[in-house]
Parts: sequence; C-alpha cells; structure tokens
Amino acid sequence: MAWHLLLLEDEASVREAFALRLRDQGYVVQTAESGDEALGLLRSFEPDVLVADLVMPNLSGLAVLARVKRLSPALPVIVLTARGTVKDAVEAMRLGAADYVTKPHNNDELLIKIRKTLQGRERDRELHQLWQELQSTY
Repeated sequence: MAWHLLLLEDEASVREAFALRLRDQGYVVQTAESGDEALGLLRSFEPDVLVADLVMPNLSGLAVLARVKRLSPALPVIVLTARGTVKDAVEAMRLGAADYVTKPHNNDELLIKIRKTLQGRERDRELHQLWQELQSTY
C-alpha cells in the first residue's frame, strides 16, 4: 500500500523539490501552494499525512491546521517553518500537530518524522480494527 501525502508549501522550488524526493521514496504526493488549495484537496485526495508550511500568505499554516483538525481530526499534520519560535511550536502542538520541523530542514530528518507519523497512523488503524473485531465477537 502506498502512503498518500499532501504537501502544502508556498515556495514553488521547495515544494517541487521535496515532492520529487517524496515520490522517489514511494509516496503518492499531491501538492498545494495555498491553504485554501490544500483544504480543497482534502476532500478528494484523502492523504495519510499533511506536511504544511506554517508561514503562508492569506491563510496561515496554523489556520489550516485548525481547520484540518475540525474536518479530519485523525489526519496527522507535520508543520514546517523557517521562522520557528517556541510560541509557534507550542501553538502548533496545541492545535494538534503531530510534529514540528524548522527550515531549512534536513530532508532525512523530515523523512524520518514522516515515517514515524505514518507508523503511528498504521498502528492506530490496526488497533481500531482489533477493537472492532472484539466488539463484534463479544
């Protein structure tokens, strides 16, 4: 099963370079350059994880994170930012971010965080399936 990722990044060169790297790792990747575009794609693409830049024009990454958590609470979101502050990190985690990475990021570090997040998502799916089996049996 191929994992589906949605990458929200307003800088075209960063977005396309990282999307290519993710695809080379076997992920199915959809990209968005704005928060509104990403929110629209959530309806049709159904990603397993969202990687979102925090500082965006118009709709900030924190605003996108808050909306995503209302629309799809189980969707893990990894937040990226070049202007990372402790306040931003605390707010992102309070809103439900799975992780937080400062830019410029080491691609390997971000890939590891994505893998860890997806492993947690798979574990949650398996636990949910086992719980349903227990419910139906007993």
